[in-house]
Amino acid sequence: MEKLYSFPGSGAHQAMQDIRTLVGRCRNVDLPHASWEPAETASFAVAEGPPLGDESLVVHATVTATTQGSSDHADATVVRVGSSLVVISSVLTLTQAEADTVAAFMPVAVAQVTSNHPEPVDAVS
Repeated sequence: MEKLYSFPGSGAHQAMQDIRTLVGRCRNVDLPHASWEPAETASFAVAEGPPLGDESLVVHATVTATTQGSSDHADATVVRVGSSLVVISSVLTLTQAEADTVAAFMPVAVAQVTSNHPEPVDAVS
């Protein structure tokens, strides 16, 4: 999933700081569930993002079913370009190879934001 957010002033830079702060405070979260469902815990970590834009980060999420011990993973890559944030995220059901393919679109997404003449994503050259 790709999203673009724009902020006034230094809002995008502040949002990047807020993401880091939030993940630092909420490293592990017990997810709500019905009594008949297995308990799940979500774990979060922040890592350096790709060398794109003014700054970037990756939020890694892991959801673990405590009774089964199985885990699913998802990532959100966030790149700040001036007053905008470009976000590309994978979902928990993707394989690592599929998630890596999704993340590989980030340079194209950032190029679209920084271009004076962005092309439609489905444009054929």
